Amino acid sequence: MTIQQEFAQKCVSILQNDESVIGLAVAGSWLTNEMDEFSDLDLVLVTKQKISQDKSLMIAFAQKLGNFLSGFTGEHVGEPRVLICLYDNPLLHVDIKFLTIEEFVHRIENPVILLDTDGQLQQSNRTNNLSVSLSRLSMARRPFLDLGTLCSPKNRTRRIHRSS
Repeated sequence: MTIQQEFAQKCVSILQNDESVIGLAVAGSWLTNEMDEFSDLDLVLVTKQKISQDKSLMIAFAQKLGNFLSGFTGEHVGEPRVLICLYDNPLLHVDIKFLTIEEFVHRIENPVILLDTDGQLQQSNRTNNLSVSLSRLSMARRPFLDLGTLCSPKNRTRRIHRSS
């Protein structure tokens, strides 16, 4: 078992009796089986009340999960709901994304559910079907070059056309 898996398992045992927690999921390299000893752990903590607007509440949750050394929020990467944490024994980088169930529904991947106190995360996985992901991919595709148009022999002026 990797240190990331051990840490996640410990988190489940700590959070399973917390009345404010709906569930815990894991994302990132865990989903693609690409974790190694240098990988971080990407946790998604779903709570009944919104916690992400209060850094002190986020840190209080993070401190419960292990030997917390330090943490800061992810505004610099455009995600203020993430607390970027460093733990010791073992030394591990853990990103904890704090969401409500309403926020959990809107995502770009289906995380692995580690804890689901009343089935809401499983239900969300069944009903979501990554529709948000598909619409975001469609939107993200728009600014890319249409290489068929760019390389077409009819395009003698070599103008770059954006696809619509």
